[in-house]
This record gives sequence, C-alpha cells and structure tokens, in this order.
Amino acid sequence: MDDMVKPWILEKIAQGKAILFLGAGAAYGSKGLQNELPLSGFGLRDAISDQFLGGEEKHKTLVQVADYAKHEAGLPEVQQFIKKKFYPLYPSDFHKLIPTFRWHSIFTTNYDLVIERAYANSSSRMQELAPIIRDGDNFSEVMSDINFLPYFKLHGCINTINDQDLPLILASEEYAKHKKNRTRLFRHLSDFGREHPIIFCGYQLSDPNVQQIMFDLSDMGIHRPTYMLVDPGLGKYDMKMWAGQRVDPIKATFEDFISFLNVKIDKQKRILAKLAISDLSPIFKHLKPQIALSEQLQTYLNTELEHVYPGLSGAGVKPIDFYRGLDSDWGGILQNLDIKRRVSDQVIIDSIIDNAIEGVNTFLVKGYAGSGKSTVLKRVAWYAAHDLGATVVRLREGAVLRPTLIKELALKCESKLIFILDDAIASADDLSKLYRAFEYEPANISILTSARNNEWNQFGDDLDRFVTSEYELSTLTDLEITELIDKLQKHNCLGNFKNNNIDDIRTHFNLSADRQLLVALHEATSGKPFEEIVLHEYSRVVPVEAQILYMDVCTLNRLDVPVRVGLISRISGIGIEQFRNRFFAPLEHVVKVYMDYESRDYAFKARHSLIAKFVFEHALKTPNEKADQIIRVLEHLNLEYSADSEAFSHLIKGKQLAEIFGDKALANKIYEAASRTGANMHYIFHQKAVYELNHAGCDTKAALSIILSAEKSLTEGRTDRAILHTKAMIYKKLARESRAILEIEKYRTEARIIFDRLVTGNKDSRAYNGLAELQLDELEDRINAISDDSSDDLTNRAFIELVKKIEATIYNGLQKFPSDEYLLTRQENLALKLQDSGRAKKILEEAYRSNNSSEFVTIRLARQRLTVEDYEDAEKILRTGLVHNPNSKPLHLELAKHLISFNDDHKNIEIEHHLKRSFSPSDANYDAQFWYARHQYLHGDRGKSKETFAFLKKARMSPWQKNALHGKTVGPDGQDIVYRGTISQEHVSFCFIRCAELNDSIFAHSAKFENLPGEGLKTNVDVSFKLSFSMRGPTAHAVAIIF
Repeated sequence: MDDMVKPWILEKIAQGKAILFLGAGAAYGSKGLQNELPLSGFGLRDAISDQFLGGEEKHKTLVQVADYAKHEAGLPEVQQFIKKKFYPLYPSDFHKLIPTFRWHSIFTTNYDLVIERAYANSSSRMQELAPIIRDGDNFSEVMSDINFLPYFKLHGCINTINDQDLPLILASEEYAKHKKNRTRLFRHLSDFGREHPIIFCGYQLSDPNVQQIMFDLSDMGIHRPTYMLVDPGLGKYDMKMWAGQRVDPIKATFEDFISFLNVKIDKQKRILAKLAISDLSPIFKHLKPQIALSEQLQTYLNTELEHVYPGLSGAGVKPIDFYRGLDSDWGGILQNLDIKRRVSDQVIIDSIIDNAIEGVNTFLVKGYAGSGKSTVLKRVAWYAAHDLGATVVRLREGAVLRPTLIKELALKCESKLIFILDDAIASADDLSKLYRAFEYEPANISILTSARNNEWNQFGDDLDRFVTSEYELSTLTDLEITELIDKLQKHNCLGNFKNNNIDDIRTHFNLSADRQLLVALHEATSGKPFEEIVLHEYSRVVPVEAQILYMDVCTLNRLDVPVRVGLISRISGIGIEQFRNRFFAPLEHVVKVYMDYESRDYAFKARHSLIAKFVFEHALKTPNEKADQIIRVLEHLNLEYSADSEAFSHLIKGKQLAEIFGDKALANKIYEAASRTGANMHYIFHQKAVYELNHAGCDTKAALSIILSAEKSLTEGRTDRAILHTKAMIYKKLARESRAILEIEKYRTEARIIFDRLVTGNKDSRAYNGLAELQLDELEDRINAISDDSSDDLTNRAFIELVKKIEATIYNGLQKFPSDEYLLTRQENLALKLQDSGRAKKILEEAYRSNNSSEFVTIRLARQRLTVEDYEDAEKILRTGLVHNPNSKPLHLELAKHLISFNDDHKNIEIEHHLKRSFSPSDANYDAQFWYARHQYLHGDRGKSKETFAFLKKARMSPWQKNALHGKTVGPDGQDIVYRGTISQEHVSFCFIRCAELNDSIFAHSAKFENLPGEGLKTNVDVSFKLSFSMRGPTAHAVAIIF
C-alpha cells in the first residue's frame, strides 16, 4: 500500500488534520456476543422484508421496503427492529486502532455504536468522542475543546430512535424527507472539507450515499484539498475516474488501511499531535516540587495559553505597521517600539511587586477603543516575566478562557500566577466561572485584564465586584508624548508631520474619547485625516478579489467578532491556503490571520474594529450597497459556530439597522435573508419589531403584529423578557397615538401588565423606567380630567392612587438602581406635572388631610413644600406621616434626607435612627444603605460605614452607578466644605489624599483634578478638595493642587 498512500496524507493524519468518513463497509469485522454480524443495505432490506412483509418486495430498494414496513407496523416498530439488528455489534481489533490517532472529525452514515464502544474501551485514545446527531447538540462547545472529537452521525443513531423528530435515514434519497434538525450536519462536512482532506472508508462506488456526498463536495470547485477513497472493489476505470476528481483511490479494505496507518505512523508522532509541552519547557521551573501538569493543561499551554518568559521570541514587525495597529505578536515589545505608559508601572507595582496582595485579585485597565490597552498589557507581561522573574501566562488571541485549567495552573505554581487576559467583557462568562472556581479552593493569582469604558459600564456589573484596582488609560502625559515623538522620528514614521514644529506635533497627540491613540498615530504616520487614510488603503487593495475579501472581513470585524476562514471560504471560495498563496501580499498590511480556538478554524481580522467600522461605513457609499453586503454575509453564516451566531445577532439588530436604513424595503430584505439562515425566528421577528419601533416613520401597529409573531415563534411554554419589554413599549406607543379612550385604556393595561411582570428580577432599570413613563402618560390625562373644580370624588381618588403608584415605581427603581438618569428624569417630570397644575396640588392637599397615612402622598406633598422653601411644614408633614405609618422605609429615608440638608450636628442621632429604619440588612434598598454608610462615615461608626460600603461595592448594579458621586459635604452656610490634604499614595489614574481633618486617606481619581500637571500625579503634593461619596465610599472631587 506504500505506493498508493502518499506522504502528504500520512502527514495530515499524523497531525490530526484529516477527516474520517465511515460507511457501512467500515463496520465489517464488528460482531455481537452471539456472533451477530453487521448488515449491508441489501441485507437490511431483506431483513425488514422478512420481518414485516412476509419476505415480499425484496427486489425493491431499501427505502421502498422500509416505507411499506412503516405503513404496515408503524415507524417505532421498524426502528426498534433496526436497533435490534445493530445494537449487539462490538468493535473488532482494527476498529480499536481508530482512537489511537487524532482526527479533525469523523462523519458516518452508520447508526451502530461500534465507534462509540471503540473509544469508550480504549485506554490509549487520543481524544474524547463527542457524538453530534442533530443541529445544535453542543456543537460550539465540542469545537471549542481540542480534546473533543466531533463525531457526526448523519443518518441518525440507534440511541435516539424514540425521538420522533429524528428518525433514522435509511439512504441518502431520504435525507430531504427527514432533514428537519439535520440541515447543518452536511454543511459542517462541506465547511471542513474546504480545508481538510476527507478519507472515505466503507463505501462502494455504487453507493448512493458516497455518490451524493462526492457530488456536493466536488461542486465546491477546485479550492479544496485532495480527498481519498478506500474501497476494495475499485477497478482500473474507477481509479482513473476518481483521480480525475482530485480523489486518491486506494484499493483496500478499511481494516487493511487502518492497520497500514498503525504501522506507518509512529506512535510517538501521534502523541506529538496531542501537543504536550516539552520536559524542557521553562514553565516547569515555576511549579511546586514533584508536581505534574495534566495532559489537558499541557495541551493548553502549547496552544492557547502562552507562557511569557525571558527567552520568548516573536515575529518582527515594521515600525510603521506597529504604529498603525498591525502587531499581533511580540515584535513591537521586543523591538521596544512602544512607549512607557505610567499606568504600566502602577499595574506592575500593585499586581506583582506588592507582596501584601494575596488570593485572587483582578486589575482592570480601562480605556476607549484604540487607546492602547492591549499594548500596555503586553508590556506589563513582558516586564513581569523578564525583569521580575514572575510566572506569567497570557491568553492568546482567539483562545478560549478555560477556568478549570487556569485554576489547575494557579494551584500548582510555586509563586503567584500572573494571568493576562485582553478584553474582560469578551470572556465575561468564563471569567465569572473562574472566580467561582476559586471560591472554595483559593490560590494566589493576579488577573490583569482590560475593557472599553462604554462596554464595562454596560456589561461589567457581574465582574465589577471582583476588581481590586482600576486604571484609566486616557490622555498621554507630557513625558509620554515626548517619548512617542522621539520614537516616531527615530523610525522615520512621522510622515508629513516631520516638517512641523514640535509644539504642533505635541498638540496633535492631545487625545479625547473620540480621538484615541490609534487614530492619532494613523494621522501622524500618514499626514492625513483618519477617514481618508482608511479609504485610501481600501481603494489601493488589489486585485479586486482581495478588496472584496477585505470588505467581508470588515463587515463582521466592526462588530468585534472573529471572522472564520471557513465563513470567508463559503462567501468567496477563498480558503486559507489560497489566501496565503494569492492574497497574503496585498492584504498583509490591513488583515491579520490567527487561530480561533473556539471554532478550530483560522480567523481574519482588520487591524482594529475602528478601522473595520470606517471601511464598512464609508467605502460602501449607499444604503443599497450596505444592505447587499449584509445579506451576502448573512446567507453564508453557519450559526452552529458561536462566532457566526454572535455576528448574526449583531447584523440584524433593529436599532442599528434603523440608523442605517431609512428605506424599509432594504431592511425587509435583510430580515428575509436572516430568516433563511435557520436561526430562531423569534429573535428575527423581535429585531424586526425593534427596527419598526425605532424607525422615523414607525408603523406602530405593524410593530405590534411583528412582535406578536415573535411570541408565537417561541417554544411552547417559554417566555422572553426582551420580547416582552419591546411588546410593552409598543403598547405604550400605541396608547400615545390612540384617540379613543377605550383603546387607550386597553393598550395601557396591556403595557402595565407586562411592565409589572418585568420589574421583578431585572438587571437594569428599563422596566421601571417604562412603567413610570406609562404612568406619567396616564397622569397627564388625569390632570386634564381634574383641571376644573367640577371633578367628582371618584375621579380625584383615582388621581391620588395614580400619583402613589408613580411615586412607588420611581422609589423602588431608584433604590435598586441609584442615580439612574432615566428614573431621575421621570421623578423630575412628575414634580413638574404636579407643580404646574393648581388643581392637582389642591387634590393632593385634600387627600393628605383626609388620609395622611399614605406614605407616597405624604412624600409628594412634603417635596412640594420644599419647592417653595417651606422647610418647617415639609418636616411636619413627614413626621405626621411616620406617626401614622411608623414602619415606612420610604418615609424614614425621606425624613433622614430632609434632616441631613440642615447640616445640623444636633440632628445626627435622629438621622441615624431614621436611616437605620429605611432598609433591612442586605436588602436591595441600595440608596438608603448608601445614605446610612455616608452618615456613619461622617458622624458615627467608621467600621459600620466600611462594612456597608463593602456590601454596596458588591451589589448588582452597573459600574457607572457605583462610581456616581452624591451626598457632598456642606457646611452650616450651605457652601461645599473644602478640605486640605497631601497626596500620600500615587497611582497612575488615581491617588489617595491623606486628610488630617477627616483622619483618613480619601480616594481621588485623576479626572477629578482641576489643575493636574502634565507629569501626572505625584506624592507629597498638597491639595484642596471637596468630599462626596460613591457606592464604594468617600471620594474627593474638585481637587486642586496648592502651589
């Protein structure tokens, strides 16, 4: 067989990059404990005929005979019979050789359990078999773990015959009839087959299974590897025909072939394919004595988790490319092209040098897109490993955070493990699992990570409580600007700026949220505006196929999702080898290639998502071009891959499409294309409803019809909170648009029912805000109804009840989401509506006089007194309310806040009394607990204050809510108190100010300094400041350096 099996296929098999495709003949040799033997297609046909048709119709096909049998006995009986025939089969010795190799994947049209049993009973198996029988079946999870071997059973399995939605397929001609739940299985084969060789074993040339599959794969064109067909029945002309279709024919049985491979491919070479690390790896010197690493961790360290050590090498990078964002390796660091950022030193001091830090600690570098976060983390990692000898590992680009393996490494290290994770939000779920993994088995590990400011504020609430220190990567200091200009000059990368005076260049590097370092460097190295640079690059990409590929990459990469080579191959027919041969040169300065371990596929990305966004928005001139491009990508997504699924969800986001497409016909085309992807229709309908709701020419009744379709598309018994929220918003808008009273009431009732349901367990304030808006709309109508003195008592009572409901909604929302800007706006709207209506004020007064036990009527009336500066009566109203309702938490809090406003130390004991009664320990009344913690800090027990602030820091609320400042300290004259102190601890983006008057060190962020010098924060500098509080504790603001 040496002359038939070529060296290239042996190498692919040895590397674990070949696909095994097994037909009925591959089961030959297996047998049962009672000597049962596998059946061929003809044998199965005859057996079914004998069992169900009295031996008749054997001259017809298997499918026809099976159909007759199903009609006679029913599908379950026929499938039970098939299971009875195939279940007894056990693997032969040669089947047991299959697990001793690594395979990219295995496909089969067999139903038996021969392969499953071969793997289960093999102690030397290279992978864990993971059967995939239907669409989904944890495909994404299987592909993301290199130790799993995806095993696709295209025609079903005898283990699932009781699933009526997944009947056994007896031949390929039945596939169309039973394709439900299997539409993506063959698609995986064609996707994999573009990059990996397929070895067909156990098929005869006349087998319709292999004929159909080969036809489909050959139809893909020439851009695929050569395949192999192993068949003992091949003749001379068969060999010629297959060779002409780029299929190497091997005349042999499957047993002969696998036995040949076992002899030909050295076992040691197969073990190397498992990617175990060398015994000489420098990681071993960091481990505890006599400790071994698991096989899985060794593989992880050899693929996805990079050990950073002094001898680490990396590919070089051209300086001009580095400064334009094209550096995925260590070239920029090794060539010292980056500049020293002050934040780097501080992160190193806090996370590595500080020996007092023990346990699990997280250090977060925040900044806007393009601010240089990734480079800072690389520099920190390099310095920690090279200069400090620390144990440093870094998650590679495209790698998957695997909590159990990171935990294993941390527990086995002699010293603290430094784990570098670029982009915390992208790995948020796995990072949360990592924190939980250390809860009962702690280790010393410093997690150094990064996040974009806006993404952290929106999605970082679950991670925020684990962060030990935050660092802001914002503007460049004078020293950093000087160093950057020197390096740009040294490497001749100043472009047209080289003739400018130094002050103009320095001004160019004054950054802002809208103009980050990446943008400034592009403009400096090219001497043109950023948009012009990006468009010029795009226009110069040749040939046109390369330009099209670049646009495909940008269309997805602007959404910050991996762009799989398999996907681009489906869209354009360009695989990784063709890319390397034809398009690497024209695209090497604008596109990176890396391994995406979650999909086991290479992936493309633009230099930065900012650049991809500009290319998509500006190179595609018209909405029609943008729609065509989105549709083109949608039609080729494989939603079994998590990257494609994430891209899909972003591509059809209703709000984004409403901003891009004013023409609804274009958006409808996009949603029609989305519906052909096999995605869940409820999500598509939901986003289409969101598009309609946010469109300038919204047809609200059409939006309602679409959102109802979304609900109907959900699995029976399932609800979706996002769909419910959109539905409530549509009803609210319909109520506003309606003129008929009954219709208005109907829509408001529908919306109210949904909002009341959603406020429970919500992670953000949207439901509270929506409900408050709805109630305020109704209040507007109620105010109109009582606008004259003729309104009856029932109408007035209804008005009062509504005011109480609105107050309760806003109060409950603000307790759970303190400082929420939307709810504060609703609160202000309520006050204005009631203040502007003389009749409303009168009714409130009457309601209070007749029943002053209503807490929210009491609060509203007291606030109205405060607006006219009648402080004495406001206090009297609140105290009377507490007499009638002594356990009212809202009233206790309101009175406490009122008393605090007097800045009278004689009232401190009473204030503490009311604040204590405004919440229960560890409840969700966060605003009340905030004021209690503040009061204890200023006037009571600092220990209780610290304890309460620690609880609030860990509470489930967004980071921006935790950082918002309130409760400023004011003197008896009503003016802000100005304190003095000295900077005692200097960090990059924050410091601590030692204040003798407060007897404490107060946190101060650099953004709160009014006259921060160019060199940044320095210790032993005298400052003045004002004091407020966040959910984390006392915070200085309006900080001024005293010169």
